[in-house]
Amino acid sequence: MVSHDMIIQIRQLIEQTQTEEANVLSFVQVKNLTDMSHKQAQRVLEVLEKKQNIQRENAQQSLPSQEKTDVSIQIDRLYQIFLDKKRIAITCFEADVCMCHRGRIVNALTKLQDWKYEIQHL
Repeated sequence: MVSHDMIIQIRQLIEQTQTEEANVLSFVQVKNLTDMSHKQAQRVLEVLEKKQNIQRENAQQSLPSQEKTDVSIQIDRLYQIFLDKKRIAITCFEADVCMCHRGRIVNALTKLQDWKYEIQHL
């Protein structure tokens, strides 16, 4: 049986990678995520993490090198503000986090070596 923590991790990756849950269920041939075996859940995590890494690489490659440097400095500044204030809010008029700058900022923050915080999209 798959652990509750693994289910949470899978759901977060499904959201972050914009993967349809139905596709995941079809991939492991179950009706619900909770019906997966531990081995199936591990495989799903591997696939979703690989997809997430590919998406991050593609997003990073789409920026020119000077912008990468500027963005890196800005991300570091944002991280320092977060550490100082204990929270930050990034807003945009786009409803879908993946269709605006928030998604790229979140991806950059979560790549930081010391990042160990949960991101909440409201």
